[in-house]
Amino acid sequence: MEELEQKSGPRPGKRKLKLDEYPGFLKKRHENFHSYRNTTIQRWYDKTRLATGNVKGKSFSAFDQSAISQINQVWVRLYHVST
Repeated sequence: MEELEQKSGPRPGKRKLKLDEYPGFLKKRHENFHSYRNTTIQRWYDKTRLATGNVKGKSFSAFDQSAISQINQVWVRLYHVST
């Protein structure tokens, strides 16, 4: 029982954020994740284009854009934000 109480305590090296520190923390975390997200989406998009044989882009011109630019266009249209 005592072991459970010791494990449930705060982790060493971690600190609780103050309320005014959250916007900066979330902004930094979003910026760090943004490049990972874009790289992953682009890699998946390239692999699916290779798998379907649509490398030269003979289909609709709207889909000739990169996946990232298509996602950014949707964000701008729906939420009126710039990415």
